[in-house]
Amino acid sequence: AGEVKGAGSRREVEVFLESAKEELTSLWSDTVAPLIVRVQSFHKELRTSPQYKRQPTLILAGSPNVGKSSLIRRLSSGKPEVAEYSFTTKNVQLGHRKVPMSSGAAPTECQVMDSPGVLARPGGMNAMESLTVESCRLLPAAVMWVWDVTKPYADADAGEQASTVETQMRARKIMRDMFPKRPWIDVIAKADLGVDPRMRAGVEEAVGKEVQAVSSVSGEGMERLEGDVDGLLREVAKVLEYI
Repeated sequence: AGEVKGAGSRREVEVFLESAKEELTSLWSDTVAPLIVRVQSFHKELRTSPQYKRQPTLILAGSPNVGKSSLIRRLSSGKPEVAEYSFTTKNVQLGHRKVPMSSGAAPTECQVMDSPGVLARPGGMNAMESLTVESCRLLPAAVMWVWDVTKPYADADAGEQASTVETQMRARKIMRDMFPKRPWIDVIAKADLGVDPRMRAGVEEAVGKEVQAVSSVSGEGMERLEGDVDGLLREVAKVLEYI
């Protein structure tokens, strides 16, 4: 304002105003506009993110491409993308399941969550894998660890390597060590593709118990699994009554 008052002519005022306009435009482009873009992006993310509720929750976890998303489709209302390539699930995805908490009681709505695949990385977990860990840490949840024993050998693709039985064992140990007290079930998926008895025995030796094999395609083992899932969700519901 002082420079405008001290201007000797109308032309000097116009030059000053033009310069001020350029400075404000630059300030807007460099500072304000990026903030607005970030706010808009955050708002969009909030609108498209799953709406978590304080409900009994089951989290399906496992290495990439082991069949978690297909099981979610059979066990809940969730419809995550299912593909033949690894790392399809890049965010947590939510479905719902109605479970009667006692005989004759009206069903209670529970949450069933698909999560990004977990690897046994020497350098630690990336951002996607951390979503799985933090979901287990923060939500009132049981865990279903999903195995794929149809790929005994590593391929060149990183995702395929992540799905070998040995690497699945290491990833499962990391997660189980983090959450030793969580209600937990181990399940072998893709039973319709054939289950190698030796690999299944190796998995059962690693976890110290029988591991049932199921198929979301043929329905093999699904009735028993659904009963086990309902039992896990009832366990979580009992915990929620006291917290």
